[in-house]
Amino acid sequence: MPSHVTHALFAQQAYTRAFDSPPEDNICPWLVQGSTGPDFFFASIRRKPSAEPWGDRIHDEGYGRLCAALAGRIDGNPKLETWLYGFCTHAVLDRAAHPLVHYLSGWVDDADPATRHLHYCHPFLERIIDMILLRDLRGMDLLSWKHPERTPTPRETGDVTAAVLAGAIGEAYADPVEPAAIRNAYLDNGDFLMLFDPSGPGGDRRAAAEMERRGELPPRILGLFYPETIPPGDILNEDGSGWRDPRTGGGKRRDSFMDLYTEAVRDAGRILTIAREVLLNRADPRSLEDALGNGDLNDPSPASGGIPLVYNEPLEISSLIDAMYAAL
Repeated sequence: MPSHVTHALFAQQAYTRAFDSPPEDNICPWLVQGSTGPDFFFASIRRKPSAEPWGDRIHDEGYGRLCAALAGRIDGNPKLETWLYGFCTHAVLDRAAHPLVHYLSGWVDDADPATRHLHYCHPFLERIIDMILLRDLRGMDLLSWKHPERTPTPRETGDVTAAVLAGAIGEAYADPVEPAAIRNAYLDNGDFLMLFDPSGPGGDRRAAAEMERRGELPPRILGLFYPETIPPGDILNEDGSGWRDPRTGGGKRRDSFMDLYTEAVRDAGRILTIAREVLLNRADPRSLEDALGNGDLNDPSPASGGIPLVYNEPLEISSLIDAMYAAL
């Protein structure tokens, strides 16, 4: 999941490409909120009932089917329509960027203790990407972004979207989820942002490290914080040194992250025009499902589900997380 800032920037560019103008101020927060896709479910751990399993499940399969079900349930509500546009863009960027991010961050193999240091390297790399894109696309630093102020409140988001999303999940997966669990997920995600996003009021590395020590948070939790500055090095493969598909290997690809991102903006713009036809002109929702596809969000291949990650060449991300601990 490229992190929430990158998804927000991406959704706004895709919206502008599709509709020839940026989102108006009154609806832009709903586009930004929708762009997080199902990532907010990953934070659903404190309040009960919980919807946490839906984070992985929606990423694994059925995204197009879910968006089609959502489109069929949204009837002229501009907040929900704009939220769905953002939700659609999430899958496009994930599929485009995840192969490169996996290759450059690595992952933990439970059967190989030597990989344990890679825990949280994936999200930490994505937070560095957030910082680079804010600098290069907006001329902003992270503290100026203030992500919580760019979205509706967690409570309002739940009030507007929870019942519709719960109904669409039940339709798309034939497995019900309680609207209350979705509302709790938004509230938990709001707490997550307050702790880990430095533009929020509650970010505190020392407090998180102490909670980790007491067993209240997972190991290496500081990997979910942003670094204080963008580290040196070729984070985005801008020099074209190359990377391999983490599932299939093959010849080295030279695409940079921005190459993948730019192509994905074009794809997402096309998909949003299809979504508009479904929402405003009553086109068949299956056209949106076909455009988005139902394969998992880790790979652009429509049949990628179940193929294990094998190939990687991690950057020196783990040592940056270690340095955060040393600085405490």
